[in-house]
Amino acid sequence: MVRLIFFFFEHLFNYREIVLALSLQDSLISSLWQFLHNIGPICGLKELLKIYEMTKDIYHPIFDLLQLFCNLCLYLST
Repeated sequence: MVRLIFFFFEHLFNYREIVLALSLQDSLISSLWQFLHNIGPICGLKELLKIYEMTKDIYHPIFDLLQLFCNLCLYLST
């Protein structure tokens, strides 16, 4: 879903403009972090590693959210 949104908007806007607009949203980064951190019963990051180990060769949409979170944080830190 996230890839589809980016694919659609990449034709209208530059990728940097999209990341800029999303990074300026008040609670998007903290909401993404809470979601990624709260996946599973113990810790979301451990669950992400488990998902990665199980689906190395298969696309899994949860990693789109992780990539979006990382891109937003990277943009804000530079």
